[in-house]
Amino acid sequence: MIINECNDEMKLWNGLPAILIEDNGEKNWAFFTKIDNDIVVGRFPENDFYSKEQYEKAKENGAFNCYRNRQISENNTMKVVLCLTEKCNCRCRYCFLDAENVGISMSTQVLHKAIDKAIEIAGNRHLIITAFGGEPGIEGELLKEMVTYACKQVAASPVKSCNFSISTNGIIGDNVIDILLENKFKSIYYGWWNPRSTRFSKTLSQW
Repeated sequence: MIINECNDEMKLWNGLPAILIEDNGEKNWAFFTKIDNDIVVGRFPENDFYSKEQYEKAKENGAFNCYRNRQISENNTMKVVLCLTEKCNCRCRYCFLDAENVGISMSTQVLHKAIDKAIEIAGNRHLIITAFGGEPGIEGELLKEMVTYACKQVAASPVKSCNFSISTNGIIGDNVIDILLENKFKSIYYGWWNPRSTRFSKTLSQW
């Protein structure tokens, strides 16, 4: 069982992203994985982070199959979502993070490890990396590092190509817009809160 720590509240749990959440005063680790093409969220108590029992339980339920299952998809593409930060400059009602303009951001070390693992798993497929948050546009330098490092590592790997996308509220600076333009981000997932209809609207822009 391998555990990589990045900080006190966001960690890699046996290679899966884990976030410390609090619900009704009770703290749990929530980890994310993909099972049978569905995104699945598992959780376990805060003090069980190093528990072999929790690891075996997750393994039995198929949480780590995403590492071993390298079947070629129809479009021969692997997609990876990187949560660059918890911070956000909006307070949208629908947000599952209840994000604020404070919080934890991914370290450069963890970013590099995540990209390296993605490249390893992708093999000779195409790779799409999506920046997520919080609002990833807040972390312009980290976003730029994501693109720079991924392109460098992919160039020395069997991966056929690497494209990028971002999930954003659109309230971003010129420096972030320049990153999107210069690197030809394939998609922009744009979400916001519509006060008139009190509904979440979402559009996808293809460049």
